[in-house]
Amino acid sequence: MDKLQGRIEVIFSEVLLVCHEEGLLSGTHLSLDGLKLPGNASREWSGTFQELRLKAAKLQRKFAEKLAEHRRQDRLDQKRAAGDDRAREKAARQASLQRLRQKAERLSAFLKEAEPKEGARGNEVQSNVTDNESAKMQTSHGVVQGYNAQALVDEKHQVIVHGRPSGSGQDHRQVGPMLAGAKEMLALSGLSEELALEKAKLSADCNYHSEENLKACEEHGVDAYLPDNHFRQRDPRFATQERHKSREKKGRFGVKDFTYDARRDSYVCPQGQELTCQSASHGSGDGHRYRRYRAKGRDCAACPLRSQCIAGGGARKSLAIPLGGEPATRTARMRAKIDTAPARAIYGRRLAIVEPVFANLRSNKRLDRFTYRGQAKVSVQWSLYCLVHNLEKLAHLSRKYGPQGPGCGRSRLFTRLRRVLECLSRLFAGLCDLFPAPPLFSSPRKLTPLLLTPN
Repeated sequence: MDKLQGRIEVIFSEVLLVCHEEGLLSGTHLSLDGLKLPGNASREWSGTFQELRLKAAKLQRKFAEKLAEHRRQDRLDQKRAAGDDRAREKAARQASLQRLRQKAERLSAFLKEAEPKEGARGNEVQSNVTDNESAKMQTSHGVVQGYNAQALVDEKHQVIVHGRPSGSGQDHRQVGPMLAGAKEMLALSGLSEELALEKAKLSADCNYHSEENLKACEEHGVDAYLPDNHFRQRDPRFATQERHKSREKKGRFGVKDFTYDARRDSYVCPQGQELTCQSASHGSGDGHRYRRYRAKGRDCAACPLRSQCIAGGGARKSLAIPLGGEPATRTARMRAKIDTAPARAIYGRRLAIVEPVFANLRSNKRLDRFTYRGQAKVSVQWSLYCLVHNLEKLAHLSRKYGPQGPGCGRSRLFTRLRRVLECLSRLFAGLCDLFPAPPLFSSPRKLTPLLLTPN
């Protein structure tokens, strides 16, 4: 891996150039996503510096107790007859004591040499003694200690344009480094003009919806489609799906239940009380401007409909009426953009572009974890897998290197032979279902994936 650092990018760019010459790249729509995989690190050795200091003190106490127990047992052994069992027990105690000492010394050395890791908000995040560049991340399979492998994929034939692992489990700041890396890779391939990022559309899921990511898209001139977490609740196509319905409480009064009086510039509630304008232009965190109307506290205190009108322990009813004009923040402008029909159609293609790439790498290429430590080595490993994926695209779809190219007769023979093996494999699996193997032996069906080359 050390020898490939600095060279894998050149090899990757050359393969990318061949993909472009064979017509496998369009550069019109790129999709970005991340694959969170465990690394060669242990979750048990993660924590803030305060937590690690407590762990180090606990190991020191445990080592002292073990050492005292070991000496006490040695004194007892001196009074007993020597034997093979006594020698094995003593060797086991010494090995256990040595392992405990190594753990304590390793943790103490890490606390002296390393510095606390700072998160995006300036607070301390957990460090890891085994691989401090990895991160503890929440996935659908539980919490893992590893890397968030990012991939930027072209729409035409799902060729990976750029891949980069990140030591952060969050995607809120991934767009900038990925676009910068893709621009460098295209320049290295000599494709900066043919496949300029300024001509491309970028789609990514809700995890990438942030001010920083949208700012990076503006700086690179990319037409971005990064929806927020609630965009499906505003999409009429998902109105019948329970999980995408709005979480507003049923029976609660909304703006539609209040009557607007244009002459007095006020609202009248269902009980006949008036809400007057308190602010003509009120800003909020979502980037919009509102006119705010409020009722009087004494009117709401004795109202019989109070439970249907005021949430929680509020003292009086308040209405926020959105004003027209362009939203002030990038995230608000993106929410307005993603609610249009053309943007929904463009974003709807994201799933078919990037997700099959991860399915191929995880299922067919058996990439279920990173085996190296340190972001530099993990980056080389991730680039190698992305490179194999692109080479496979060339082998299947290229005019020159694909099935219809030179040597296609041998390729057809291999394809037919593979199909025969697949049929025999399915037949063999069916026979195993009819005639189960004895408990002494493992089922032959577990060996069938190793006999076939995945597509």
